[in-house]
Amino acid sequence: MTGAAFADDIAACLPAPDGLVLLLADGAGARGCRAPRLLLGTVQRAVKAMETPPTGHDLAAILVAADAALHKADDGSTTAILGYLGGGRLTFVRVGDSEAWSRDEDGPVEISGGERNQRVGAGITDPSPCVIGASTDPIVIGSDGLWRYLWPENALALLKLSQGRSPAAALASAVQSRWGQLTDDLSVIVILPSP
Repeated sequence: MTGAAFADDIAACLPAPDGLVLLLADGAGARGCRAPRLLLGTVQRAVKAMETPPTGHDLAAILVAADAALHKADDGSTTAILGYLGGGRLTFVRVGDSEAWSRDEDGPVEISGGERNQRVGAGITDPSPCVIGASTDPIVIGSDGLWRYLWPENALALLKLSQGRSPAAALASAVQSRWGQLTDDLSVIVILPSP
């Protein structure tokens, strides 16, 4: 698994009981650059307190608690995908326009679900968990800075060409080389299937 983040975005993989907690956050608004870091702090504290693998509802509760704290402190807002990878599955919740994609027999398929029009720090409702079983295909979790400039089928195809490089860094480089510069914040996490 690899991750990359630029500017106000965060991509983090944190050790948790029997797996990893994944966070991808993309700040929004004038104070949005603070919100992903504050969310990361909330997630780190929650992971440190975990004694068992989190459920989807546990992940949703973390985002709801972070939302209340950010909203009360008026510290901006952020999109977020918060997940747990363990036990042969990926469980996650999404708030905002960051997306997760994989592939099935018909081609790329968005697996993110969740509330596209909400943000952590702006008064969210209870996010709905998604559970994805063991996959034989890569999963790409990215902020809008990735998906706005790189179609999912292109991103999944580029993973095969990233030999010797971090797949997440290869996707970020593809966006930058195609457009000459990064015109938006960008974060990405790539989950590769076990060989």
